[in-house]
Amino acid sequence: MFNREKNDMTTETPLPYDSSKFKAPSFSGKQRASRIGKPVLLTIVNTPKCGKRVAVAPKVLEQLGSPTTVQVAISEDGVALGEHLPENDARFTLKTLANKSVIYSAPLVDSLTDSFELDFSGRSSISFGECSLMETEDGEPVVLFPIKAQQPASLPLPVQSEDIFDEGELS
Repeated sequence: MFNREKNDMTTETPLPYDSSKFKAPSFSGKQRASRIGKPVLLTIVNTPKCGKRVAVAPKVLEQLGSPTTVQVAISEDGVALGEHLPENDARFTLKTLANKSVIYSAPLVDSLTDSFELDFSGRSSISFGECSLMETEDGEPVVLFPIKAQQPASLPLPVQSEDIFDEGELS
């Protein structure tokens, strides 16, 4: 029994569990299996109640030099993040939430949702577990998250080299 004064469970003799008084909950759905294997590197959250935001894994930001602000660009290949992107004046502040850095920007989430025709029906977020490390002509690191779009967006990034990595290779 929970003891409010001590704020813990008491060690009194436990009550007997009578299984005839309990039954399993009835529902038509099954528990969704958790995603095991690929790490989550980028998550786009789009909900009416809990807001719109983009969360980035810390290991991704380490590749960019752990900036406090980033720039975002969209291409037909996906979404690029960098501290300094060419021909891009939009800058987003990163806030810390749990173990992720988060961009709170409804217009950014709307733009990503529209550009890649992301379907949030029946879900509040979409996560991505792959990214490529790129470099601008000025030697600035850029991370590209490949997102397949049915409608290509524009804004290609000039690149000198490309290295593909996943969470395991970032450490």
